[in-house]
Amino acid sequence: PRLWATPDAARASPARNNFEMISIVIPARNAAVTLPACLEAIAFQSVRCEVIVVDDGSRDSTAEVARRHGARCLSIPPSGPAAARNVGAQAAHGDILLFIDADCAPAQDWAERLSSPFSDPNIVGARGVYRTREHGLVPTDGGGSGNGKDGDR
Repeated sequence: PRLWATPDAARASPARNNFEMISIVIPARNAAVTLPACLEAIAFQSVRCEVIVVDDGSRDSTAEVARRHGARCLSIPPSGPAAARNVGAQAAHGDILLFIDADCAPAQDWAERLSSPFSDPNIVGARGVYRTREHGLVPTDGGGSGNGKDGDR
């Protein structure tokens, strides 16, 4: 398994859906410790995807980790996860954009299952769920704000 950092490589791989290419955007700041598990899980997806890590002003080796795992890495000054997602979305070449945080390791069928609703031309957005390994109560705002604690991945 490998990540497809270039649009041509991802397009050339076998597709199991109706889309020419799926792009996965990962905003990351100081994520050198958690990013490898995320990228390794993405490398085993049941569909091939273009993978873009947006290094949001990290002071650690986040960008190096992303490149070492074969992801396309864009670096920006510290701007926050929303700005990093936007930069990644603008750079993406996919027909479908999927977003995931650097501290998540998606199931092997995550990209396939999350992109499948888009086969219906009336669908313009979808969101998935995730399992957590946390064992305590986690405060949430309940609104899917992207704080990473309310199931909005």
